[in-house]
Amino acid sequence: MGIELKENPIIVSEHFDPELIRNLFPVYVDAYAGQIEACLAQNRGLLNPRRLLGKYLTFVVSEGGQLWSVMIKKDTEKYGLQCDCQTFANQESCVHVAAVLHSMLIQMKHEQEASENQLAVFKEQQHLQHVLKEQNLAAFKDQPMVGLKAGVKTGKSDTARPFTIGNARDFSISRLTLLIPGLRNVSRRNKHFLEGKCMDDGFEVKWQHHEISETVSFRVDENEDIIITCTCKACYQHSPCRHATDVIYDLCETDQKNPFISYLRLDAEKNVLLQEYGITMADEESLEFDFSLDYQGKVIIAKKPDTIASLSELNNIRKLLVNPLEIRKTYRSREDQLQIGIYILLSHDQNSNAPVRIDAFKIDAGKRGDEKYVKIPIGREESLHQLSSLDDMHYQALMAFSFLSFRNHTGTSLVTSYQTFIQQFSDTIRQLYLQYFFKNLDE
Repeated sequence: MGIELKENPIIVSEHFDPELIRNLFPVYVDAYAGQIEACLAQNRGLLNPRRLLGKYLTFVVSEGGQLWSVMIKKDTEKYGLQCDCQTFANQESCVHVAAVLHSMLIQMKHEQEASENQLAVFKEQQHLQHVLKEQNLAAFKDQPMVGLKAGVKTGKSDTARPFTIGNARDFSISRLTLLIPGLRNVSRRNKHFLEGKCMDDGFEVKWQHHEISETVSFRVDENEDIIITCTCKACYQHSPCRHATDVIYDLCETDQKNPFISYLRLDAEKNVLLQEYGITMADEESLEFDFSLDYQGKVIIAKKPDTIASLSELNNIRKLLVNPLEIRKTYRSREDQLQIGIYILLSHDQNSNAPVRIDAFKIDAGKRGDEKYVKIPIGREESLHQLSSLDDMHYQALMAFSFLSFRNHTGTSLVTSYQTFIQQFSDTIRQLYLQYFFKNLDE
């Protein structure tokens, strides 16, 4: 029984310790040893993680025609577990949790074996790179030092490699400050940044300061790395010129959206999403879909045409046609109970960081048989397991307005918790949040 391969899978062993997982077996797994295989058979094999939400790893387990949400929380000494089935509520253990822990341990074993193989390949590559470096150094020493003075680096060599930023999907100021320490000292005073030529794989920005001007070029290569060059000829592999550094800072501060998204080659990831609709990027129907990246850098479907139905939607239609009386039952089905609604909160309070925000609610049965609306603050990590019942499209659309997404997007250290964000007013945070909120609303 193997692990189903997914695009950009979650590497469980990077987040959880196998020994701590084994320590949970006597309490959560051993009692259900005889039921795990039957549970996994209903899920067509080992259970794959659905999402990693901060400290929480979530799974969806199918049993008896119903879906159950299982969540495991990371901690330093032990892990917390939760399932929304009635058995876990009564006994604090269930077959769903047992199946999840069983799957996690096997997946971590496979990951360790794969990691050992990759390490051997990496060591071999390092050895080859060292040999090539020694050969290049020997060849360089044999060349005459024409036009160079001892101890002076002109930075004009045609063979110098351009400055490169890896992973164009993450173009955040918090990350780039670590890669380019000079960003901390950038000043845009009396400097102008003008849009230049646009290419199929990137764009140019014209840098101006008084009478001096240079053109900085940004191109995204096949590895999704950003190759940066400048007309000053001083932008090297490990040392960007001051013009490139200024432009990088300006792009981070001016654009709320990653300026390199449109240059990424995302067809493979888009095809995975379009499988649910029976088409690929080669089909004309794909032009009716809009794609974007979520706050973790993964491709999502932002908008789809009403005329094209997914496989899951077709299954729901078939279910109603086969058994139309099901919708007439007087009690609420499990699927109905898990429906999540949203509401928009508007405030004229000038001392609020979030005068406009979106939150979620769910409908519970009241004591008198009526409906009760229960608020679910989407900015709290504790609320995430209640939202795990949403499909990916609705979940991503809702979480785009979450405090958690805002904090990850801005990379700011001014606000560390949702409670601080709500209670402690800051004009800077308020402006950043409103820009982020209405930018997402426009999209």
